[in-house]
Amino acid sequence: KINFVTYANEAKINFVDVKPETLNIYGAVSEQTVREMVKGALKISGADIAVSVSGIAGPNSDNTEKPVGLIFLAVSNGKSITVKQLNNTFTENIRENNRQSASDEALKMILDLVGE
Repeated sequence: KINFVTYANEAKINFVDVKPETLNIYGAVSEQTVREMVKGALKISGADIAVSVSGIAGPNSDNTEKPVGLIFLAVSNGKSITVKQLNNTFTENIRENNRQSASDEALKMILDLVGE
């Protein structure tokens, strides 16, 4: 079991092979970035399934273009990649609820991938 915590863009580049161009063009919170993250995590870890998540959990956003609650998730088994976008609008316990929502959705995506 290998976990990658890639909060910083440099970590995304160095640990899970996200291209700097992808981050420059689309940003860390994007479908393109989570796709590259999940591919890199699979390749580097040798795992059968990988999950990547990038989002703005809140409670505040330092990004005027992307709102709190915008989260992208990707799940892959090396044969296919499924990506989902969440647009959460929690008003209480914002950070905790966004993180829980992303975790719950990632688990559902894994179960869908393995056919359960």
